[in-house]
Amino acid sequence: MIAAAPASGPLWQQVLVALAVFAAALHVLHDRAPGLLRRLRLGLARRLLAGRAPLARLLGRWVAPPPPAGSGQTACGACQKAGCAPRPADHMRNTP
Repeated sequence: MIAAAPASGPLWQQVLVALAVFAAALHVLHDRAPGLLRRLRLGLARRLLAGRAPLARLLGRWVAPPPPAGSGQTACGACQKAGCAPRPADHMRNTP
């Protein structure tokens, strides 16, 4: 007969400790290597969004990091058209 390994505690305690360690590792990764964390999130989001399952796509949108601050997005929705937003010189003109 094969003997089972002795448990060091109830399963819920082990799961709770594992979640705490995982959360601490994510916090350290966020503080020390934000670029690496962003690349990991992008990779995971791409894999999830490539699938057909609606739940996977929803998770992919949730996991995806926000766009960088200087990504060229404007108040008009970042359409990148010439007439979308007024140029800075247009605000400075004095028109009678």
